[in-house]
Amino acid sequence: MTDEKLREAYQQLGRLSAEALDEGKHHDAFRYAVAAYSIVPDSEQHWKTNFLILVDKICGEFLTLRSEERSNNARDRRREKHVCSFCGKKEPEVKLVPGPDWVFICNSCVNSFYNGFKN
Repeated sequence: MTDEKLREAYQQLGRLSAEALDEGKHHDAFRYAVAAYSIVPDSEQHWKTNFLILVDKICGEFLTLRSEERSNNARDRRREKHVCSFCGKKEPEVKLVPGPDWVFICNSCVNSFYNGFKN
């Protein structure tokens, strides 16, 4: 492969990676960026650096997305079960009071916290 064809290849892979990232296709974006990085000659350090920055951005966005998904899943589980966010007890064993973002506290935990701070 000629140097010009090689340059076209890694530039195209870089574009594909950026497009996939814009579309939220993190796995594809990562694959394209890594493929591009692997074919860039060592003499083109600025391209290698750019692809590493792109990989870092992809990973950061993906991890943020996963964290939000885990948070939403936890909120959905609490919403379905209506359990105390502190001790895990459910109604009718205890009386639950809702807080923001589907956080609940039961009367038993309120009493424990009150007694703990009272002294």
